[in-house]
Parts: sequence; C-alpha cells; structure tokens
Amino acid sequence: MVHTDDGKKPFVEPRALTSDEVRNLAKEFSSAARRARSAGADGVELHAANGHLLAQFLSPGTNHRTDAYGGSAENRARIVVEVARATVCEIGADRVGVRISPGNPENDIHDHDDDTYMTVAGRFRELGLAYLHVRTTAGQETLGRLRQMWPDGLVLNQSLGTEPTTREQAAEVLEAGVADAVTIGRRYLANPDLVRRWTEGAELNQIRSAFLYRGGAEGYTDYPVLPPATPPSAPRPGRRGRGSRYVARARRFSFAARCLACVVDHRGAGRVRLDRLNALLGVGFCPVSLAGGDDLAVRGLQVEPEFAVGHPFLEPW
Repeated sequence: MVHTDDGKKPFVEPRALTSDEVRNLAKEFSSAARRARSAGADGVELHAANGHLLAQFLSPGTNHRTDAYGGSAENRARIVVEVARATVCEIGADRVGVRISPGNPENDIHDHDDDTYMTVAGRFRELGLAYLHVRTTAGQETLGRLRQMWPDGLVLNQSLGTEPTTREQAAEVLEAGVADAVTIGRRYLANPDLVRRWTEGAELNQIRSAFLYRGGAEGYTDYPVLPPATPPSAPRPGRRGRGSRYVARARRFSFAARCLACVVDHRGAGRVRLDRLNALLGVGFCPVSLAGGDDLAVRGLQVEPEFAVGHPFLEPW
C-alpha cells in the first residue's frame, strides 16, 4: 500500500523506464532544483536512498536493466551521477547534497553492492558537492570506506532501528570523527525546540507515530514548545557532561532562523547539527530534498524566512 492524502491506496503496477525516460530524469531533477531555488530554498538534497527512484538504480536487486543504466556498478551509478551533474550545472555544487542508504532494506531494497556506492561517492566528490548524507549504522564497514573518501562534508543518519537517535549517540559519532554532522528526524519532528531541550536537559515530546504519513498538520506541526526561557544564570563550575559542548555551541544560533540542513522532500524531513554545518555549508543553509516523480515540481512548497516546508507527508528518519 502507498500513503496518499486520502489514506493508503494500492500500488500501481510498476514498469521499467525506457532509456529515453531515464535520460530525461536529469533534466527533471535539475529543473526541480531551479524551481526550489526560485521558491526560496538554499539548495537541494538528491534523494538516492530508502528505496526511492534513484536508489532503485543503485541496487542490483531492483536494477535488472541491460542498457547503459544497468549491469556493472558503473552503469548502475550512471543515472545518479548524471542527475547530480545536471543539478550542479543548474544551481551550483555548493547548493547540492546527496543522500544514500547502503545496507538499508526498506522498500524491498535487499541487495546492496559496495562498489556501486563507492563509485557514486567518488563521482560526487569530484563534482564538489556540498555534502554526502549517509543513512546507515555508525559501525558499518561501508561507512568507514565512505569516510575515507569523504574526510569532510559527511553527514550521518543512523536511525535504521525502531528507536530514534539520542543526543548521546549523536555526540559519540561526532567525538569519534565518524561523521561531520548527524541528522535528527523523529525527535526533531516532535520537538521543534530540540536544540534548547537538549541544551537544558528538558523532557522531550514523544513522536505520535499514529499520525505519520496521514497528511495534514496533526502530528507534524502541532507539538508544544517550552515556555520562554528565563534570563540565563552564571554557569556553575564543574565538568560538562558528554556531548554538551556540541549543543552548547549550537546555542549561538537561532534554530528557527538558522537551521543549517533541513532535509525536506515531498515525504521526508530532518535536521542536522548546527555548528559543524555552519563551517561546511554556511549559516542558514536549508536544502529541499528531491526524491523523484511528479513531486519534482516541488508542488505545495511554502517558504518562510530561512525555513523550508515541503509536502505534509514527512519521512521521519
């Protein structure tokens, strides 16, 4: 079943794209990126993860093509690289990131080939993309290989399990140098003031999973925030807890006005570390993620000052 504005509906029977349709994808994605920029987004994230269209080309389990876009690792990576190159030509490399998810079995993507992911990651590096966003577990071998190829600009989302990423887990990744930033999805969706809550050690709102993928604002934009803060008192002496220095540095920025990497596509959203991406991408960077299909038109995109909001269906990972 597929999620729609009118509830779950049966999938249509899929078919393979023709070679001409595949080649046209680069134009569709780059055109969508141009429209996103015109709408006010700072950049775009190309969604080649979680079983979406581009991810299907990367997997030998779903890509059974016999033309130039199937077969070898180089061929399976071809359209993803072509889309990235066309998007870079349209809006500039410093405004483009890509998301991949090696080892993620969602949406029937069961066969993964490391050579394919190394191929696309290398091509992305050559294009000078702003960052590479990887959804996988912190200890996965593929991530270590990607880190060697991307010594900077590597963003990690490690929420492949049932529980969302905690502050402590994010801090451990950053302290170990596994990645340069960590994306937070469900916890930020339920806590629009997450940076403040983590900074002050406040209790977190719990995600209301029953409302995910149903459409509308309920369960997405109606979570309560903390009351206005009182004037800060003088800091107490003593050693800070693990990870506190990361969140403390983030307090220098207004979270609402300076979210540095809001991952938003027609079905996805998340946030990343503020202070690290300030250096990587520049203050206020907020890309819109493009996953493919008719939603490449970025329909329904609304833009407030330095904050992008996409389709009401959010993918909270």
